[in-house]
Amino acid sequence: MMINKKYILIPICFLCILTVNAQDQNKVDLIKKGNVLYNDSAFKEAANLYQKSLDIDGGYFKAAFNLANAKYKQGQYEESSNLFNQLKSKKLNNQDLSRIYHNLGNSKFMENKFEEAIEAYKESLRINPNDNETRYNLALSKKMLKDQKDQKDQKDQKDQKDQKDQKDQKDQKDQKDLKDEKSLKQKNNEKILDAINEEEKETLKKIK
Repeated sequence: MMINKKYILIPICFLCILTVNAQDQNKVDLIKKGNVLYNDSAFKEAANLYQKSLDIDGGYFKAAFNLANAKYKQGQYEESSNLFNQLKSKKLNNQDLSRIYHNLGNSKFMENKFEEAIEAYKESLRINPNDNETRYNLALSKKMLKDQKDQKDQKDQKDQKDQKDQKDQKDQKDQKDLKDEKSLKQKNNEKILDAINEEEKETLKKIK
């Protein structure tokens, strides 16, 4: 799946229905219909059916898992992350748990939360060390995190330079204002002194 970051992120894992129990027919039928829509890229409609399946059975893992994927496909990454996080607490086999962490990593990646993505991919690899797709996404996340930190450092340096330049400009202005104020005071004092001298001259003239 192409993403808007000049890199390719390995797609999220998706669960299909393999077996059907008669008592769960309704919720399973909804999943099947949702999967058809999902594969046709009708992610919003698929999400609605997955949600209806969950309304029948709130603990239905496949419905919750595919709902999280459908949210991801709609660009609702924060909601997708929240759903995958909720699924982590369930009692699952290693394969499903590995998929959850893989997909959680993808959601966090798209949120630009690369540190959290890295942790999720690491958890997935602890469970399934041979998953090359997750390993690739982990390496990509590390690169993106480095780029993100480098950009932040550059911005911080620029902000510090801008602040210093502003301070220097303010200091120069303050010094100029102080100099102007002293010059004005000196001129006023000279005027006052001239006025006193003129007054004394006039007084002397009257005495004579």
